[in-house]
Parts: sequence; structure tokens; C-alpha cells
Amino acid sequence: PPTRPLGPPKKNSPRAPANDEDSNDEEEAHHLISKFDDEDEDEPSEAESKEDVVSQDEGHHGELDIEDELTLDDIHDLEEEDEEDVYTTASCRHTLAKFRTIATKLRKSPNSKAKLVKLCEENKCGKPHNVERDVPTRWNSTYKQVASIVQCEKAM
Repeated sequence: PPTRPLGPPKKNSPRAPANDEDSNDEEEAHHLISKFDDEDEDEPSEAESKEDVVSQDEGHHGELDIEDELTLDDIHDLEEEDEEDVYTTASCRHTLAKFRTIATKLRKSPNSKAKLVKLCEENKCGKPHNVERDVPTRWNSTYKQVASIVQCEKAM
């Protein structure tokens, strides 16, 4: 089949001189801009009018009143941390560090990856047979890594 150029098809109508076309575009753009400005001056947007109502009623410009601040007395169901708690920050950090090590090992070693896939298939783990990387700049990567570890838990 014949190749076609990329982009929108070109119009086959006769063109006016380039100077005339440029001036028409500028006039049209100026008209649209002035029309947009006129609309703004006539009436405020819905969001602006709601903000005006809120600021007029409350009079504190987005700050909480002293009565609105939370104190420890407001927290009723706060649980005390027991010495026997399994979910401490230190143990979670240690476990996540192990998960990162596993993910790195699987990423850099094709033999380890093949072994994981084989073990996952034997233990009927869900697909994909992979451990996601925990990347500090991605907000959801720790969750994805833990979810992929849980998915392949039987094989590990």
C-alpha cells in the first residue's frame, strides 16, 4: 500500500498570500482574547462567587478558630502500643529492606528470576511471577512491591 504523510490532510483550496493570512489570524486571536476578557469582567465564575460568600461569612481567611483545633482529648479510641506489637516501625523497615533486596536480586539475576517463575508455577501463584521494585520517587511502589510479594508468597 502507498505511504501517507503524517498529520492532518492538507486542504487543496487556493491560498491567499501569507501576509494576509497572518493578519487574519492575529485579528481573530485578538478578538477571542478580548471576548474572553469581557466575559470575565461581567460576572464572576461560580468558584469565585462561592469563595466570596465563604470569606464574607467566616471572616478568618482560611484559618481555623481556636475552638476548631484538635487536642488529645478529642481522640477517643487511641490504642496504646504494647511491647508485644508485631507491627513496629523498626520491624517494618527491616522487612521492607528484605523485600527490596529480593527485588534487586530477581532483577539482576536471570537464574533467580527463572527459579522464582518455576516455584510460582509449581505452587500455583498468581501471575505475573514478579516482585515489583520499590522506587522512592513513586508514591505507590511500596504497596505494589508488598502486593507482589504476597502474590508469590507460597513460592518464597
